[in-house]
Amino acid sequence: MTQQNQTRGKAAVVGAGRMGHGIALELARGGFNVAVYDSAPGRAAAAIEEARHDALDLVAAGVLASDGIDAVIDRLDPVEDLEAAGADAEFVVEAVAEDL
Repeated sequence: MTQQNQTRGKAAVVGAGRMGHGIALELARGGFNVAVYDSAPGRAAAAIEEARHDALDLVAAGVLASDGIDAVIDRLDPVEDLEAAGADAEFVVEAVAEDL
């Protein structure tokens, strides 16, 4: 099992749906502090809970140590303001649903 414990900087994920929460989880696993933003109120916080469930699946698959879940999830920060999400981010991933 590999796991990164070193903090690498700040990233942001804009869009906390099906793809956004998984992208945020992988960035956090890589050591980034990740601001998670979604325009729907409460969606960013819900996405972090989904990421926690995904992390448990990674533990079951032998990819992540169970004692590393809290450290990874603690790197995820639900943010309710788009500008705040991107502030000081080294890079931003856009994962907004394409719903015209």
